[in-house]
Amino acid sequence: MTAPTLPPYSGLGIASFAVSLIAAVLTLVLVGICAALVYSQPDSLDDDSPLAMLVGMAMMVGIVAELAAAALGIGSLFQRDRRKLYGVLGLIFAIATLVGVAALIVFGLMRGG
Repeated sequence: MTAPTLPPYSGLGIASFAVSLIAAVLTLVLVGICAALVYSQPDSLDDDSPLAMLVGMAMMVGIVAELAAAALGIGSLFQRDRRKLYGVLGLIFAIATLVGVAALIVFGLMRGG
């Protein structure tokens, strides 16, 4: 008697997991760069500074990537005969990163900076 085979992992789930991790690392690195720049040179991130614009655009790319990862994770949950582990993990990481970015934005707005 042979053991039953498990269904394969969802490709959408694996993509969701990978994209969410890469975007989370990108976001964490960008926040670290901003903190280091503001700490070392307080006027380095003015509104008109090219570096501030570059970091802001990269942060937007990270947010869009997290939204895409969340969509992929949700899509993977609706696939039949596929394992859902990576889809759930990708969705959790994407939502956690988006909530963290939103909290950071709210904190920054409350501080008036």
